[in-house]
Amino acid sequence: DQLRRAERKNRDAFRRMMEDHISDGTFTAKTLWRDYCQHVKNSEAYEGVASNIYGSTPKDLFEEVAEELEKKYDEDKAFIKDFLKQEKITIASSLTFEVFKSDIMDSVSFASISDTNMKLVYEDLIDRAKEKEEKEAKKLKRLAKDFTDMLSSIKEIDALSTWEDCKELVEDSSEYRAMGEESHCKEIFEEYISWVQEKAKEKV
Repeated sequence: DQLRRAERKNRDAFRRMMEDHISDGTFTAKTLWRDYCQHVKNSEAYEGVASNIYGSTPKDLFEEVAEELEKKYDEDKAFIKDFLKQEKITIASSLTFEVFKSDIMDSVSFASISDTNMKLVYEDLIDRAKEKEEKEAKKLKRLAKDFTDMLSSIKEIDALSTWEDCKELVEDSSEYRAMGEESHCKEIFEEYISWVQEKAKEKV
C-alpha cells in the first residue's frame, strides 16, 4: 500500500511537470514522445515514474496528455479557419504572428485559445500560404513563358512596337486569356520588347 502511494506520488509529480511544460510551450500538440523523452529523461519526475513497478509508464502518461492537447489543437484550428473563411480573410506568407494575433485574432471568442495553439495554427496557415504562393508563382512563370513564345511568333511585333499597338494582335489568344490580368501581359510584353531591342543592338 505504501509502495502504491509512493508510485502514485511519482505519477502526480510527472503530470505536474508536464503541466509546467505545457504552460511554457515546451510540450505542445506537435511534440513527439522521443523528443520530450530526451528533454526530461534526467529529471527526478521522469526517473520516479520510470522506476515504478505498477501502473503507467512515463510514455503512457505523456500519450494521455498529448491526445488531449491534439484534440484541443484540432478544435482551435477548425475554429480559427472557420472564422477566417467567414470573414473572407486570406493569409499571406509575409504576415507576422504579432499582426495575426493583434489584428485578426483580437476577439473575445478566441480567449479560450492558448498562445501556444494560436502560434501553431499560425505556423500551419503560413506553411500553407507559402505552398500556395509557390504554386501560383510556378504557374505564372509557365504562363509567362507561353505568352513570350507567342509574342516571338508574331512577325508584326518588333523593337519599336508598343503595347497599345499590339494588344489587339494578342488579346484573342488563349495565352493572353490564361494570364488573367492585362497588367501581367503588358509587363511581359515590355520585357520582351526590351530583350528584342538588346538583341538588335548586339547585331549593330
